[in-house]
Amino acid sequence: MNGRTPTPRQYRIRARDALFYSSNWIAALISTFAVMLIVFTAVYLTECIDAFTAMISAHPLPIRPIAAVLWYLMLSPLCYGLLAYYTDLCRAAQGEGPVRVPTAVIFSAYASKTSVVRAWAFMFIALSLQLLLPLSLVPLHPLLSGSVSGIGMLQLLPAVSLCVLLLSFALYLGARLMPSLFLGLSRPELPISVILHRTLRQTGQSAGCAVLLQLGLLVSAVLTLLFTAGIGFFLYVLPNGICTYICFCQDLARRTDLSVN
Repeated sequence: MNGRTPTPRQYRIRARDALFYSSNWIAALISTFAVMLIVFTAVYLTECIDAFTAMISAHPLPIRPIAAVLWYLMLSPLCYGLLAYYTDLCRAAQGEGPVRVPTAVIFSAYASKTSVVRAWAFMFIALSLQLLLPLSLVPLHPLLSGSVSGIGMLQLLPAVSLCVLLLSFALYLGARLMPSLFLGLSRPELPISVILHRTLRQTGQSAGCAVLLQLGLLVSAVLTLLFTAGIGFFLYVLPNGICTYICFCQDLARRTDLSVN
């Protein structure tokens, strides 16, 4: 690597400047709201159909798993396109692209079969990495459910230690692999296997900073969900978190050969 790695605080400042001080916040917020509305509408329709089939049939069909696969195939390119839209907004704020970013970028992943397949693959990676975070809390389930009230803290120490170990592994794995989404957007001609190999090769020295960024995002998300009923998460934490991730990946690409043949 060339140059000194910026601190997580510096990445957050860059993201805040790019998002809020360059008049991109409203555009990003509206676009994010539209995509989230579509996704949550799909979930709501699935619940309604599942409840309806349960009422009219003694042997209801497995609606939820079937719908989950169908919605994933239909909507994951939309979510991947939202990341592309945020990337273009950040580039525009930094003077590296057109000032006005068309919202049609959100639907860019639907342009061809190849881009759709790439969106499926990269969103599967992202969702799998995000799913590891709540799974790391499974050892604490007895404690959180209140079923171990008579057990001492020393007896809970192995479960807590295992939880911390799993959470650390999930954050580290996310730090190593999540930049592949950015490289997939910036280098659409590269095969997915090459992107994953190059990402793993180049993210070793920046993993610590990426883990701290993820921890900051998790803490902010939990606090805003608890104290603002999710409003603060939607208005600030989510868009700022996406922009921070993009700023981190852009800097990583500049300081390494991540975006070079």
